[in-house]
Amino acid sequence: MAALTARRDHAAGLRAPIAVIGEAVIEDFKPRHASDRVPRTGGPAFRIARELALLGHASVFIGSLGQDHDAELLTEALEDVGVRAFCTLRDGEATGRLRLTQKKHRVKRKVEHPVTQRIDFDQQQLDTIDQAALVVVAGFAFHDRKQHRTMLDAVLQPQNRLILDAKPPICTDDDLVLVRERLERHASSALLVHLSASDAELLFDAPVDEVTSYLLDLGARNVLATEGSLGGRWVNREGLDVHEPAAKLDGPVIDTVGAGDLATALAVAQLIEHREAHGPDVAVSEAWARELLRRAMLLAGHRIRGIRQLVNSRAAASS
Repeated sequence: MAALTARRDHAAGLRAPIAVIGEAVIEDFKPRHASDRVPRTGGPAFRIARELALLGHASVFIGSLGQDHDAELLTEALEDVGVRAFCTLRDGEATGRLRLTQKKHRVKRKVEHPVTQRIDFDQQQLDTIDQAALVVVAGFAFHDRKQHRTMLDAVLQPQNRLILDAKPPICTDDDLVLVRERLERHASSALLVHLSASDAELLFDAPVDEVTSYLLDLGARNVLATEGSLGGRWVNREGLDVHEPAAKLDGPVIDTVGAGDLATALAVAQLIEHREAHGPDVAVSEAWARELLRRAMLLAGHRIRGIRQLVNSRAAASS
């Protein structure tokens, strides 16, 4: 196997980069009421890494791709915004490709190519994780025992560094029990867990508010819960519980894919900036959480209507 590194690195600042580990795929997307499909780059970890770069934060992507043209498209799309990619390339395998069809408030998924999921965690990838300011995990193959153990051992001080998105990888319907059990192991020591209402139902067969409390009981320091049209919540072990409704905007919903990834990226960016201002051990305030949720709901509301509004997160925090 080989590591693929982006050729340009113009991500901002002298900060240690944020490592994003997980899934990158090509999506053949059909918007609601559209007749044609549009191929595009995607996957939860891919989107979070790109959004972080667009928010002004140096990020690196660690994942697994096939040796094909789709892998080139994905790494070039990362490179275009200054994200370095350290990817395991799987011999003889195709990069994951999905068919996504937007319905009224949900997305129908069909797998065209199985998603390549095994990351080698070679020395370059492990060094990147070790040096990262934060480690974000999204769409990760927790059902793979070896990969789960390697990642668990690689992220030192997870209570101060690990951001966990509870979205399971594609093609794991038969392994959801394992995904849940191993995700819980990581969540028990995570700085932040992002949980959507749909993933709460899929993995835990329970409403998102119940799963949020459960994750805090396990040991997660903070939970960001996104509930679609019901808005979002920030809850932590210090007793903070802040809710913000979804933004009320005009226009039809066109594409809900990636709204939660945008919220995760914004939370990560503003956590980094909170640490820079106040130190790593100072808990976030109610005002901080409310402003984060307000901005996340506004940006997500525009995004699902096909309007890209993304500003530097420092400006977002003060707007």
